Amino acid sequence: MINDSPRVNFRTKELVLQVIKEIGYTPNRGARSIVTSQTHNIGLLVVLEDNVSVDPYSIHNIVNSLSTDVAAGVETAIQPTHYGLIYARSSGKSSKNLPKIVNSSYIDGLIITGGSYSREFLNAIEMTKIPTVITGSNLNTKFISSIFCDPYAAMKEITEYVITTGRTHIALINSSAISYNTALKQAGYRDAMIESGLSYNESMVISAGFSAIEGRNAMKTLLESKIKIDAVVCAFDGLAIGVLQELHERNIVVPIDIAVTGFEDSWIASHAIPALTTVRIPKFEIGERLLNNLLDIISGRIQPGFKILVDSKIIVREST
Repeated sequence: MINDSPRVNFRTKELVLQVIKEIGYTPNRGARSIVTSQTHNIGLLVVLEDNVSVDPYSIHNIVNSLSTDVAAGVETAIQPTHYGLIYARSSGKSSKNLPKIVNSSYIDGLIITGGSYSREFLNAIEMTKIPTVITGSNLNTKFISSIFCDPYAAMKEITEYVITTGRTHIALINSSAISYNTALKQAGYRDAMIESGLSYNESMVISAGFSAIEGRNAMKTLLESKIKIDAVVCAFDGLAIGVLQELHERNIVVPIDIAVTGFEDSWIASHAIPALTTVRIPKFEIGERLLNNLLDIISGRIQPGFKILVDSKIIVREST
């Protein structure tokens, strides 16, 4: 009746709908899901790094702003639909202990955002055969689609920008995760240096992590190595914040003595002192596109297993 079946007499339908309106009846989504095999729920799985604090306001948790902004885009896009959103958190390193929502009896589709994902973790997701879209990785399989920025191109572009400011001794503080994105960022930095006629020195590449404290420790290592440095490009804004802290502590002036850049354009980048030059990732837009493309997969309008590349942009501020 309320599904607008053509087999129901128009007059009967009109009378029933009038009663429904008067009593304020709403369909039981749980009962409907039994009949239709659809839950009308979307899962949003936020993948956290193992060393991220549970305190959402910690300065060391700047990496979490990626998930927060992507989630805001998902939430905005889902509002005009008849779907609900179920949140969960997990580590992306292991297939063990996947959240309970990763089950077709709970959700019709899954969005994954956050830190780095292991192949084992994504294989376990794919085994569920739940339509899935992810960001932060360019991986796609039969059931997993991805929307992402090219980390190689973005890191190459910001390194080239730093070179145009006259810097020639540029270090890279990268994440420590053994992931495709980490390798691509290093490759982008390396190629920018070599193609600009500068030497690529692996001793000027430090594997750190994601947080401010790890960035600060990495900067200490670089300074104590006595290697000549006039700029540092960082794989995440959180790392760059730690670098700024360490340089300030040592009375090294940014950008006069050493220029510093980040990656992501998190909420703190424009509030840092000096304000941080960084790569802007359109996180809110990515969240909207994740949701809309997932609904298109669920409805059959598009096939899963696609890749969508979104553009990044260099935001120049006072740190360079």
